Amino acid sequence: MSVFSTEVFPTYDFIPVREMIRERVRNGGQ
Repeated sequence: MSVFSTEVFPTYDFIPVREMIRERVRNGGQ
């Protein structure tokens, strides 16, 4: 989870929020 959070930080600035939502669904959340 720690590594995942660190990767989301830099990527979040590059990729759109849409990608962030996609990861949330992968976690098991709608």
